Amino acid sequence: MTEAIINLETVNPLEFFGVNNDKLDILKKKFPLLKILSRGTQVKLSGSPEQIIDAKEKIHLIIQYIERNGHMSENYFEQILGVGGDDQPTIDNFIEREKCR
Repeated sequence: MTEAIINLETVNPLEFFGVNNDKLDILKKKFPLLKILSRGTQVKLSGSPEQIIDAKEKIHLIIQYIERNGHMSENYFEQILGVGGDDQPTIDNFIEREKCR
């Protein structure tokens, strides 16, 4: 089992985790094989290296978005994580926009 810690010092933790940890719950549902813990301004991931890499990529995209915009809706949070199924074009567009900045 591998562990990773991601610092959220550059964003408002409430904006990342959501009211009543709603967004954190979405993250946990997207990665059910990972153990995801929040501690203040940190997120701790424990699980397989492949799952951790995938989760870290998504979390960093979310952090980048919140840094630039100050806010992220729960719907867009779900889209970046790929919750649903037909969201891939939206995610690809977001990634391309972020690369261009």
